[in-house]
Amino acid sequence: MVAQSKSFARKAFNVLSKIFGASAALILAHWVTIMMKRARKKLPPGPMPLPLIGNLPLMASGNPAEDFGNVFKKYGKEKGIYSIWMGDKLAVVHHDPEIDRELQFDRILETNARPKTEAERTINYSVGHCEGIHSAEGPQWKKVRNVLVGDLLKVNNLNEKILPIQDREGRNFIKHVYEKYNGKVVGPRMLLKVTAMNTSLQTVLGARLDYEDLGDYQPGTDDWTKYDKPGFEKTLSKSAQTAFWFFRYIDQTFVCLAVPNARDVFPWPISAMIPQPPEFKKFHKMAEERNALWKKIINEHRESLNPSEPRDWVDMLLLSQDKHKLSDPELTGALMDTVIATSDTFIALIEWILAYVCAHPEIQKKLQEELDRVVGQDRLVEARDQLNCPYFQAFIKEILRFYPITPINPPRRAIVDTELAGYDIPKDTWIFQHWGSMFRRPDLWKDPDTFRPERFMEGGEDQEIGDAAFKQPTAHRKEPCKYVAFSYGQRSCPGYRLGRVSAFLQSAMMIQCFDWEMTADSDVSANTRLIVFPKKLKSRATYRLKKPMEELLKTPCQPGGGWFD
Repeated sequence: MVAQSKSFARKAFNVLSKIFGASAALILAHWVTIMMKRARKKLPPGPMPLPLIGNLPLMASGNPAEDFGNVFKKYGKEKGIYSIWMGDKLAVVHHDPEIDRELQFDRILETNARPKTEAERTINYSVGHCEGIHSAEGPQWKKVRNVLVGDLLKVNNLNEKILPIQDREGRNFIKHVYEKYNGKVVGPRMLLKVTAMNTSLQTVLGARLDYEDLGDYQPGTDDWTKYDKPGFEKTLSKSAQTAFWFFRYIDQTFVCLAVPNARDVFPWPISAMIPQPPEFKKFHKMAEERNALWKKIINEHRESLNPSEPRDWVDMLLLSQDKHKLSDPELTGALMDTVIATSDTFIALIEWILAYVCAHPEIQKKLQEELDRVVGQDRLVEARDQLNCPYFQAFIKEILRFYPITPINPPRRAIVDTELAGYDIPKDTWIFQHWGSMFRRPDLWKDPDTFRPERFMEGGEDQEIGDAAFKQPTAHRKEPCKYVAFSYGQRSCPGYRLGRVSAFLQSAMMIQCFDWEMTADSDVSANTRLIVFPKKLKSRATYRLKKPMEELLKTPCQPGGGWFD
């Protein structure tokens, strides 16, 4: 018996030795392959990678913007670009205006793609059929973008159909704050979420929800009495249930995009042995619900479609489906991307605006004085007023420089072997644009760590690039671009006109009508999520105008105008 046990132990030891030996050999071979690539290619400077894990220890803080920024200090300080190995994946990071211009325009055809991460594959609509404008590439990307820019977001449609929704939902927000929280403490984020979702879903498919669906705000717990409580959705109308489902889906989308996933950066078969992040399990279920929901929505719209009176974007896309040769999954991709793109980015921007006016009463006063001078106190601010509010426009530009909503732009992927800044960029390299770092470079900006909207009003380069970033993001740039609001070139935000106007219109309404103060227990330091929010903003909004809110709301906005140009 003892002899058999010893024999079994020897065999087990031999098997384990072979497994560990083979694993070590594979890891060594993999590391040698990476080192040979480093030797044969003229890659941007960067730290020496470790076997298998590459430079992942440098990304350990959970704050990619900070981690990437720290590597610049040693390896990217001179050229503004460096390379690191994230496990098996080569990544290139830059924060240089000239390199950004080269990437956005000269290298766009070679880098007009996204990494095929597990999150991106999961978020795809009917996986493999449509990836939406964010993730698609090639002819499909061009087709979906043309539909958005050429049909849905054309100026006439913005003026006639979308701007009235923006104005109405902005009015609903200030009305609710006035009636329920005037002079009281409230956390604005959930109210802003309702505003953003209503603005988006009213445009896309006609669904909406009500602020009262949240219940009452509880300052002590920073919570709401109804939202997300047991049985919450059973109390809602059918339309509100649809809207709140999108609410949760978008939250889970950004969770999955932000969560570190080692499966994306390790080679097979190691990647297959790594457990999937638990956040994905919930999202897989929601992805199935998403596909079924959109199928139902599209079928219902198709059955009740009136070609002479399109109700929303679903109707508009169905009417142009044959012209653009759009499949149903591609139609779904365009619609879903629109809902996602107009949610958290808008909410984060408005929350930073409110956080800053709360923290800096002198700037809040300047904004209000300009609105009082241009608009007066007898009517609500309108979209057309932004043309005559240079300080408010400069303030929004400075918010986006000081608190960029996405400090690191979602990465590009090299489709073929190419070059950037004189360095080799092999096929499938991930390319990160670190705008957060670029916006704080002392050699590019005067007093970069000082919040100063006036920099965009003093003439010269800063005012010129600020204006170009807001008005002409698709135009070709011959000069370096040190400031980016809606990206540049072919990959620029297709909804930049709408984003620019809605940010002004709705935030200006809030600041025109209320004095905003921050509570002592607020924390407006930046969080480390994919989209950067203040950690916790709790504020007190006090109505400041002499004319009653009820009277202001009686006067409708004036549609039309040149403010989308």
